[in-house]
Amino acid sequence: MIQKPTARTWCFALALCITIFHSPLFAQKKPQTSEKGYIQMPVSKNGEWILTAAPSSNRHWGTPETIRMLTLVAREWKKRHPDSTLRIGDISKPDGSTFPPHVTHKNGLNIDIFTKPANVCHISYSEQEKTLELARIFFRFGATQILYNHPDVIAADSRVTKWPRHDDHFHVIVDPNRVPKTDDPIVIPTANRADGSTLTRLDINRRSQFVLSWNVLLVSKRWQRGYRVLFDDLDPTNGDLYDSGKKSSNRTALRIKVPVEDGQTYRWKVEVFGPRKTSAATQWHQLTVDRSKPEKPSKKGKADSASKNSQSTGTVTAATLNIRKGPGTSHAVIGQFRQGDKVRVFKREGSWVQTSFSKGGRRVSGWIHIGYVELD
Repeated sequence: MIQKPTARTWCFALALCITIFHSPLFAQKKPQTSEKGYIQMPVSKNGEWILTAAPSSNRHWGTPETIRMLTLVAREWKKRHPDSTLRIGDISKPDGSTFPPHVTHKNGLNIDIFTKPANVCHISYSEQEKTLELARIFFRFGATQILYNHPDVIAADSRVTKWPRHDDHFHVIVDPNRVPKTDDPIVIPTANRADGSTLTRLDINRRSQFVLSWNVLLVSKRWQRGYRVLFDDLDPTNGDLYDSGKKSSNRTALRIKVPVEDGQTYRWKVEVFGPRKTSAATQWHQLTVDRSKPEKPSKKGKADSASKNSQSTGTVTAATLNIRKGPGTSHAVIGQFRQGDKVRVFKREGSWVQTSFSKGGRRVSGWIHIGYVELD
């Protein structure tokens, strides 16, 4: 006859389970630190990044700032492109010793980067807009230079440098002082509204309206619950030219109407608000107004429509430039321009401009990245 377990038996079994759980076999491993102070890049538990070799190979040791930057970049990249994963290559050895075949990779601040399943960091990759996007994420989180050989990406960002044998990966160089020290949300302007940008005729409509836009990093799109935008000139004595007040919205762009003068420099910043009284803000970013860029096409008489008068033209500078269904790399590619092709620009949205092209004997509307177009 089988006897029921007594209370004493249950207590003994529970104590045994607790003892086994807290044994070294089941203990959570802490990040390993070398005598040089380097940390080993851990294996991702949720697939946010992949290591090119097993931890036992001792190829993925870096400074704490390097490991932190890689974690932040991988998370942000996965959030933007769920079907693409950062693949982390050689960093340094734990003792900072010579690391053949590398000349560098000793100070824990140099990283080889790839992506899977398609390698965005290869010059043969057809969507170099994504390559540029990844490079700029690295720069935002602490990279100071990237060695990579695609001419279009080099032309679009001066921090990308051509270097022998860097056709198939990024070589990322980290400035530890620029790596964010917390996991708090980060707010940055879009590329065409960052410090030193120009408000052109394409940006300002006939009613003197223009758009200020920003991105919120390290959190989901639903984190932002509200925002407040300030726009001002450089004279601190006359108050703000525009204050949106606190608005309840998760939009990351605001159309404002402020009289601005050619040749003048203005500044703006945004504070965004999240749940539970959390917030994040940009610094002041300066914008200069120049309506002469690009020059207006000549009017051909009353037959020209108002929309045609607002068009501009430009020349494609990339070897091949993808035309997308919408303004962003998440939209499908519907065509391509070649280097030297003349394009018409109808309107601008962030770093993207709307154009048209011939497809199947008819004109089709699409979007291209402004970084690969030289406006006339």
